[in-house]
Amino acid sequence: EAMFRDIVGAETVPEDTWVQLRAAIEAVFHSWNSDRARTYREREGIPADLGTAVTVQAMVFGNRSVDSGTGVLFTRNPATGEPLLYGDVMFNAQGEDVVAGTHPTEPIAVLDERIPAVGRELRDYATRLERLHADLCDIEFTIEHGKLWMLQCRVGKRSPQAALRIAVDMAEDPDFPLTRADAVRRVAGILADPPKRTTQRGDLGPVLALGLPASPGVASGEKESCSERSGSGSSSSAQSALSLAPSSTRRCHSSPSNFLLLIRPRSPAAGPAAPALPKRRAVRAAREPRGRSWPRGAGHRAPRKRSARRG
Repeated sequence: EAMFRDIVGAETVPEDTWVQLRAAIEAVFHSWNSDRARTYREREGIPADLGTAVTVQAMVFGNRSVDSGTGVLFTRNPATGEPLLYGDVMFNAQGEDVVAGTHPTEPIAVLDERIPAVGRELRDYATRLERLHADLCDIEFTIEHGKLWMLQCRVGKRSPQAALRIAVDMAEDPDFPLTRADAVRRVAGILADPPKRTTQRGDLGPVLALGLPASPGVASGEKESCSERSGSGSSSSAQSALSLAPSSTRRCHSSPSNFLLLIRPRSPAAGPAAPALPKRRAVRAAREPRGRSWPRGAGHRAPRKRSARRG
């Protein structure tokens, strides 16, 4: 009931299940105009009048027991291209818990210790799906009482660095279904305008904070602890670095002790970037890759059959 009230925005849960269903469907339609959805459409060039649709299907639940859970994984590291599974899992939880960022997750490798059979099965599916799509895959899954359910699979977003390594590794693997010509075409845009800056930490003094970067890169800006203030232009700096506690990415924090460092992307109309701030005020942050958005987390609806589909 608490989940229904939170997602639908209702004070009470209707007794009639059809009324519940209609309210849930309307909540999805209303989400089309949320701040996050509008920002994503602007970023990806999606028309605001395109509209959305709702799929109604049976659910499996990751919050039923200690051998249940939910998670999201990439078949390769989307930041570096390293050919290892990369992702997060949360036990006895639903997909909304992962997306909200209100609870700490665990690395996907924990599955091999907690539920080894599911870990092996998930790796097998990840390999099959990557070969089916001949590309990096972003996979969402739920575990219910020790049984694995594949929710969704789509081609994953990645950093330019990862895109180059993944293309080379796949093309050089004689058993992988990607030709060298296709690999070159896939990264042609990056090759035409390759990254021109590399970074290496030197003797720059004491480290102020450690955090998870949104993507490899370097930037500077005035630190903001609230996404609303960072995106509103209220900061005195032309660019601001958004610093959030990883377990509370939806909230504002005045002085988080652990940082998730993101840089607010500038719009083309914003003009040239302002000069970097003095070192005492600068915050090293990660710049989002050009033309790409960082992958989102796992959903929580699942079909009652073991399947995967491209999003």
